[in-house]
Amino acid sequence: MTTESLTDYRNELKTWASKLRGKGLRVRAAEGKNPGAMGANWQTAEPTEAALNAFIDRSATPTIGILAGPYSPPDGAEGQIVVMVDIDSDEEMEAAKELFDGEIPPCWWANTGRGHRLSFRAAASDLPADRGNVHFRGSNGAKVMVQIGTGGKGAFSVLPPSRHYVSDGKGGWTATGNRYEWKVGHSPDAIPELPTLPDDVAKKLKELAENDAEAKKQHEAKLEGIDRKEGDPDTGVHRGCLAAMIETTKNMEDVSDGSKRLAVCMRRAAEHYLSNDCALATLQEYEEQTTPFLSSFTDSERLDRLRQAERSPDVTTGGALVELDFATFAPIALRGLSDDGNTERLVSLVDGDIKYVPECKQWATYLPKSGLWRFSSEPNDLRYMARKNLAAMVRAELQLAYSLGMDVDEEMVKQYENFAKSSANHARIRDAVKLAADDPAMRLGLAAFDSDPYLLGTPNGVLDLNAGRLLTANRKALLTKATKALFGDAAKATKFLEFLNETFQSDTTMIAYMQRLLGLSLIGKQLEHVLPVCYGSGANGKSVLFDTVSHVLGDYAAPLPDGLLTASRWDRHPTDIASLHGKRFCFAEETAQGAELDEAKVKRLTGGSALTARFVQKDFFTFNPSHSLFLMTNHKPEIRGTDTGIWRRIKVVSFDNIVPEEQRNPHLKNQLLDEQDHILAWLVEGCSEYLASGLQEPPQVQLHTEKYQQHSDPVRQFLSEAIKPADGGFLATQDIKANWEAWSQENDVWAAGPIEKRLREHYPGLSTNRNGKRGYKNLAFQDDTYALGV
Repeated sequence: MTTESLTDYRNELKTWASKLRGKGLRVRAAEGKNPGAMGANWQTAEPTEAALNAFIDRSATPTIGILAGPYSPPDGAEGQIVVMVDIDSDEEMEAAKELFDGEIPPCWWANTGRGHRLSFRAAASDLPADRGNVHFRGSNGAKVMVQIGTGGKGAFSVLPPSRHYVSDGKGGWTATGNRYEWKVGHSPDAIPELPTLPDDVAKKLKELAENDAEAKKQHEAKLEGIDRKEGDPDTGVHRGCLAAMIETTKNMEDVSDGSKRLAVCMRRAAEHYLSNDCALATLQEYEEQTTPFLSSFTDSERLDRLRQAERSPDVTTGGALVELDFATFAPIALRGLSDDGNTERLVSLVDGDIKYVPECKQWATYLPKSGLWRFSSEPNDLRYMARKNLAAMVRAELQLAYSLGMDVDEEMVKQYENFAKSSANHARIRDAVKLAADDPAMRLGLAAFDSDPYLLGTPNGVLDLNAGRLLTANRKALLTKATKALFGDAAKATKFLEFLNETFQSDTTMIAYMQRLLGLSLIGKQLEHVLPVCYGSGANGKSVLFDTVSHVLGDYAAPLPDGLLTASRWDRHPTDIASLHGKRFCFAEETAQGAELDEAKVKRLTGGSALTARFVQKDFFTFNPSHSLFLMTNHKPEIRGTDTGIWRRIKVVSFDNIVPEEQRNPHLKNQLLDEQDHILAWLVEGCSEYLASGLQEPPQVQLHTEKYQQHSDPVRQFLSEAIKPADGGFLATQDIKANWEAWSQENDVWAAGPIEKRLREHYPGLSTNRNGKRGYKNLAFQDDTYALGV
């Protein structure tokens, strides 16, 4: 950097330092990334603008930044905190989006030398108290650090327009040529006021802090009966901890005195619960194998850092003992230095939390936070675990060899170290993951997931539908889905109950029937072979009801592909059937007038028998149906069949109450969704009612269904209109046929064909001969209108 450009750069830093100070932020200048160069009290002593400018002018590698923690915004709000989210990789960006429930909200967004830094404000009362930072671990395993500084001493973060420097290992800083830059549209110029952290994210951070505290208590309880670990009898070095120290500080950008590396190393020592002597010996070996700390920390200062790490809520003290005991690697022997050996390491590491599902050629990962298994076409979770752990596991096995008293010579150490390094390579990881897919311990059939029809996943646990109670989520339940709603209180679904009362015109019998029918759909098994046909013209509540239930049931609900239940000249793609796999509440919306029901498919999809289908570009597989089907329509489809196989399935639910336009509530759907937790409880009540006493079909449903059947069956309609019982009467077949043909032509019905078979079915035992004519006894025409040919 030339003298002139350095002067321009310094002036730019001064301008931005003044601008950020004007927004109430605690601005600091730094030497590279070391704000400590401003003095020992850099976190607590607020420098004047003149002091900042003087430091910038005298520094050869100046930068500026701000502190997380308390600040005084221009709007005068009290108790405000600067919150910063650090993102250093694509995996961490994915985890950050998960923290924010999908997309990053408006914020001050700085692109750093390695990633991104997002800045927000929040009320201190909404955040965990007395914390420097909170870590959020995404479902992909990546961890995002959120700096909050509510303890008063917030961390320093470099911001634009600073240059990016890295430590030269000798107390100085080297420019990388990169620069911190504001993302377009996300700078303090574009967004003058520091944006507020979303409430739900602040709530998550509080919950994470509480979980950290609880986890720490549990670990401390586990440690009560465990002695602190000692190292090798000759050197005092704990090889497993040493490997972890080296692995987690590799390529670390340290501050000038080396204190950042020291802090991280002592976190590893705390996790391994090392004795004082073992921690000091391991740290000394670490310095010999890497780079010595630039400051000569005394043994007392080093042990002070160890005690700080053990007390930190962000450190799982003793966690390495509990979670990664050497004995779990190889109780009596070491694994091979080969791809097969690495596969064995991976299998032991995942401990059943990742499975390969051959039918759909996907990987399933258990997510403890949600209690669900997540499917992915790529083994990203396994690759991530391999990349983060394989090398350390190989080095830990070498420590096991020491512990077992094996003859460990220099050549063996070299072999293990070389293989450990190569295990972090792309090719080694790829081959280990590929072999893992064929390992019997890693494979699990698709049918094993969601196999208990009476378990329903929810965000706050697993509902046991048989007992109507909430259980704790667990891996063995093998659930892949969850409702969107929590399990609430049915009595509090007041707006929803009002809506049902209006929709069904205060008909409590129909409301109870719908509750049982919808409750039945929570069960992942076809206990009833029915197809409810929910019929009625628009503005009658059908769509509102089905959209609400679909939203409440979340992953368990799905609309059917268009036209799946209607007849077509073309065969449907088998992926349409595959879309039903694992679903419970499925509904079709058919609005075309004159559409014909695909009766064979309806029978197959509601019959309870196994279905065969395939996903796109995947093999065919067979599954037991878990879904309940509903047909929502403005025009009842035509049903040509007359057999009981189709009609015993049809249940017509008529939505007759049309809401006048001036009385329609445009906010109704959103108001109902406010009660989603309680609506789920109402559905569970309906499920319990069904299990106790069945569907109990109301007379209204039977009547509407009979009318539908009669209208769909013109022969049946003709016979009911034209013929009546009459003791001693007789109707000749040819006369009935003549009247049928005339009636069908007059009414323009679809079937004007032979009627003889239907007569035999409709009047069993009445067929006879009289005066040489075939016909039916004890029958007569209703009136003279039908006396053709008589």
